[in-house]
Amino acid sequence: AHLLDLGTTNLSAFPVPGEGPVAFLPDGAPVQFSSDTSHPLALWFIGPDPKPRSAGVLTRAPQPTMLCEFHLDGGEQMGTNLVLAMTFDGAFVAASGMTKGDSAFCAIWNGTSGHLLFRTNICASALTLAPNGSLLAAGNDSGEVTIWHASDGSQLSTITAGRLATRSLAFCRDFVRDPLHPAPEPQWLLAVGDTGGGVTIWEVPAQRLRTTCRGTSWERTPLAFSPDGTLLASGGRHPIVIWDTATGNPVIDIWGDYVTGISFSADG
Repeated sequence: AHLLDLGTTNLSAFPVPGEGPVAFLPDGAPVQFSSDTSHPLALWFIGPDPKPRSAGVLTRAPQPTMLCEFHLDGGEQMGTNLVLAMTFDGAFVAASGMTKGDSAFCAIWNGTSGHLLFRTNICASALTLAPNGSLLAAGNDSGEVTIWHASDGSQLSTITAGRLATRSLAFCRDFVRDPLHPAPEPQWLLAVGDTGGGVTIWEVPAQRLRTTCRGTSWERTPLAFSPDGTLLASGGRHPIVIWDTATGNPVIDIWGDYVTGISFSADG
């Protein structure tokens, strides 16, 4: 993982085990959610060594600091090549893959305590959490996306987004309101990207297709909504595309190849 200091423009590297999403905790601590063959699935602190050093004293390369470790119930051991997801503040984390005993799993934990909230026996090709951690969505290689309530594991809805494998997912609150028919529960938008470059936006929990995004022919690996939900950005094979979520028309193309992560700033 890398940490950029915007004040000095210094870019520091921290040897965190494996690959995974990064976030800032509410207290400002930078973290990464990841594991590898030698380390458990955990939330790792990726900041500089907080201990002061005397002048002239050589310091060792920064080492990863484990903040919280995550386990499956029954003592099962997770395998490698996990699909991971984390909320923007690290409050909730999720993982899917195969156990070392060859059982499929998809699970969500409290990111602070490590408490397992729920587990189901599927192997997902893509995962995402609602920004507030209330929902978990998992896509598979058949183009189907299943959504659960994170609090109790109850299934909310299932969306058949297409016939190609799902590669990316992203949630956003649906800010469109019908004043004559207020919704009984929070309404969300879910963006789904597949291996053929297709991107669709669905209403959750209604399971209705809101928008089909046009203009790409390569798989879309990362997806991100703008804070107000009016734009959707995607990366992967070239180019980076930003769409109008209401029409599905591309707003701008930006050159970028093999993009694996994408995000909007808080002010959009």
